Amino acid sequence: MAKGKNSRLQFQEKKRKSNLILNSSIAIVVGLIIIVGSFIFFSSEDSNLASEEEEQSIAEQHLQSDQSDEEQSDSQGENRDEENEEDSSSQNEDGEQSDEESETASIEEAEEKAAEEEKAEQEKAEEKAEQEEAKKEKREEEEKEEKRKEEERKEKEEEADSDSDATSTESSDDPQVAEVITNKNWKPIGTSQTGEHVSVYEDGVDWDEKVEAISYATGIGVNDMTIWHIGNHEGHPQKSVGTVSASGSETKYRVYLEWIDGKGWKPVTMEKLVPGA
Repeated sequence: MAKGKNSRLQFQEKKRKSNLILNSSIAIVVGLIIIVGSFIFFSSEDSNLASEEEEQSIAEQHLQSDQSDEEQSDSQGENRDEENEEDSSSQNEDGEQSDEESETASIEEAEEKAAEEEKAEQEKAEEKAEQEEAKKEKREEEEKEEKRKEEERKEKEEEADSDSDATSTESSDDPQVAEVITNKNWKPIGTSQTGEHVSVYEDGVDWDEKVEAISYATGIGVNDMTIWHIGNHEGHPQKSVGTVSASGSETKYRVYLEWIDGKGWKPVTMEKLVPGA
């Protein structure tokens, strides 16, 4: 009996120990489960919190970025507004400057045009004055020329009257001479020769001066004169005689010349020859 009771007690003791171990194990497992659950829960919360913090940080970054963009946009807008205002101001200033330059250019153009018109009028007035002066000078020249011609005409008339009074005409015993003419007003024609005079009867200064003296006596121009003969007279070295006629005329004149020292050849007598002589 006692042995059976001890066995039951031992069994109960073992059972109690087993239950204790089992309960302890269960408690340990439950504790572990609680710990693990708590760890998971708190890790999840930490993760969620971190995620929320990260999301909040990202949101804040986005917000800051948006604010920065907005500020930058506002700044850019303000800058654009300022630039627009500056551009507008610059355009206004440029417009005003352009208007001023245009006005200045118009004034300068008007002044230049007025100056050109004034210069043109002045030139026109000067040209008119020059024309009037030229006309005046021309009138004065014409008046002088008319006066000179009138004086020459009067002188010729006086010379003609004088020559008429000074000229004498005589008949001649020479059958080839129609009349003998002398003029007390005849003078030496002048000369360019110097030194001792030598009469020359060929082309040269002395010959030309003889022809000029004959032209002076006859009134026949040198260029209109036909020379028939010029030679020595009476063998005298300072006397000559020449026979000439006007070009195309049959009337001949014989002129006797005498050399005057320092004064040239002087007509002395002129004979008008009969036709055919």
